[in-house]
Amino acid sequence: MEKWNTTAGETALNVTFNWDEEIGIPGALLVKSDHQSEFYLKTVTLEGVPGLGRVYFVCKSWIYPKEHYSKPRIFFTNKVHK
Repeated sequence: MEKWNTTAGETALNVTFNWDEEIGIPGALLVKSDHQSEFYLKTVTLEGVPGLGRVYFVCKSWIYPKEHYSKPRIFFTNKVHK
C-alpha cells in the first residue's frame, strides 16, 4: 500500500499474496496494518481462486495500526465451504 490515498472517498488497492492450495479455499483473512493511520476496510475480493473464481470478504470495519492490537484482525467469507 505504498500509494496511500488520504483524500475522502473509496480507494481500490491491488494486493498480491500466495497460499498453498493443499489447505483448501480461503475462508478467513487476517489483517495487520503497518501503516500509521487507521483506514476503513469495506470489502476484500480474492480473484482467481481455483474452482470458485472469486471469494468475497465483507469487512465493514476500521483497521488501526498494529500497535493497537495484540493479534491481527480476522474476517470471514459469507459463504460456507465444505
